[in-house]
Amino acid sequence: GVKKTERIAVVSENRYELFALMMAAAQLGAQVLVLPTNITPSEAKQVVKNSHTKVMVVETIASHTAVRNWIGHVGELEHVFCLEQQQGEDSYAISINLAQEALEQSKIELGEDRSTSPVPVVTDINSDETALICFTAGTTGPPKGVMLSHKSLVASISSTAAGLGEAFTFNDLFASLLSWTNVAGITGELFQVIIKGASIAIPPDMREGYVDLPTINPTVLVSVALPLVRAYNNIFDDIMGAGVVTKQLYHATLGSLTEARTNYQKPGMTWQVMSQALLGKYKAQFGDNLRCMVVVGQGFHRDHLSLYHDLDLYVVQT
Repeated sequence: GVKKTERIAVVSENRYELFALMMAAAQLGAQVLVLPTNITPSEAKQVVKNSHTKVMVVETIASHTAVRNWIGHVGELEHVFCLEQQQGEDSYAISINLAQEALEQSKIELGEDRSTSPVPVVTDINSDETALICFTAGTTGPPKGVMLSHKSLVASISSTAAGLGEAFTFNDLFASLLSWTNVAGITGELFQVIIKGASIAIPPDMREGYVDLPTINPTVLVSVALPLVRAYNNIFDDIMGAGVVTKQLYHATLGSLTEARTNYQKPGMTWQVMSQALLGKYKAQFGDNLRCMVVVGQGFHRDHLSLYHDLDLYVVQT
């Protein structure tokens, strides 16, 4: 089994098993090393070797095929499990069930209470010990590895929650579009959902997740700046390509909305109707219920911020 301070390397898109691994590792005092899904085999091999990883979990069968022969040859790697594999000893689901059955059987043989937790929680974990190894978002350069202690992880989650105040509630639905392989995705999205008791929708493919937003209908979106800047550019180009009269209506409406917002006033009924008629289709691409966007990293400027505010979206930059 995995012991305290040992490392579990994970290569996976966002999915519930990734969160379950993080929680299980925390109970064992182990460390989860989450790797970007676009990492190359040679890069992954180097990380696994240098990090003294003993257990590796990959998402796809193709990834499993590429790395399963590393056991016994790359560093200290002993086990490789696959989340999508449904058969065989390397199947994540089967291995979990087998481990559960073995633990239950051992409790029966020892005459212990089966209603108690089969795995004792490690209690001698220091808050300064490493809990998670992840990567930066890569918005200002190549992603960099970050070692988060239990203390720093809690501090980051808490400071984000304190900064956002009551912006999030248990009624919110998040769209998971920020990878949990980077710090912001874990502390600014995943654990904000957990501590608020909110819900999160995980698209099957994050790269297509923005297309699925009208279907998901989230109330909160956490994202790096680039996709939102692209959406802004598309909206801007559409407005600039409109006819003369329509373009003037756009400018008048946006100007009135900006003025009202600057003066902390609600736009007049006429401008509310014009906003819905002219700008409603642009907001619809994010779903009908979106009210808050948290933008991670650099690249989101004042003009971008102003337009999204005009779409009646509360935007927070981190």
